[in-house]
Amino acid sequence: MRLFVAVPFPVEVKNELGKLIDDWRWEGDKVAWVKKENLHLTLKFLGETPVERLEALKANLSSRLNGLTAFPLALSGAGAFPNLNRPRVLWVGISEGKEKLAQMTEKVEAATIPLGFPPDERGFSAHLTVGRVKEARLSPRLLAKVRACIFEAKGIIVSEVVLFQSELAPGGSIYTPLARFELAK
Repeated sequence: MRLFVAVPFPVEVKNELGKLIDDWRWEGDKVAWVKKENLHLTLKFLGETPVERLEALKANLSSRLNGLTAFPLALSGAGAFPNLNRPRVLWVGISEGKEKLAQMTEKVEAATIPLGFPPDERGFSAHLTVGRVKEARLSPRLLAKVRACIFEAKGIIVSEVVLFQSELAPGGSIYTPLARFELAK
């Protein structure tokens, strides 16, 4: 089973992000846009995982995330990785809550490394992926929209971390929550 650990977003935030994605999609660039119902903030992609590791993974995540408290998060602006001259991933930025997300990611790493999952060599970069670029260049109009993006979503409360299963399907990935880890209020 293909797994990842992520912070989910409330429906209202997904709807607002969906409007942004729809506006960008209108430009017609070859981008695999994230479906609004699948929007989340990945803390760690685990990849293919034997089912035998699932219970130990849940236990380790529960233990490491225990004691973390809910916190506010805000989204703001947009950009691309590695950059807008060579975009591979289009993202919306995090303007509040980065430090807490980084702490949370460290806890997730500490829970997964003992189970044989490799550490993330790139380090954590707080962002929300909204699309994966399929061609080397984006149209000047889409680039201008990303550069000028003033998207903002404030007051999001991160209250849980979710272990998701990702199933690849012809219409796009299907994400199924396998375990939820509530943060203290």
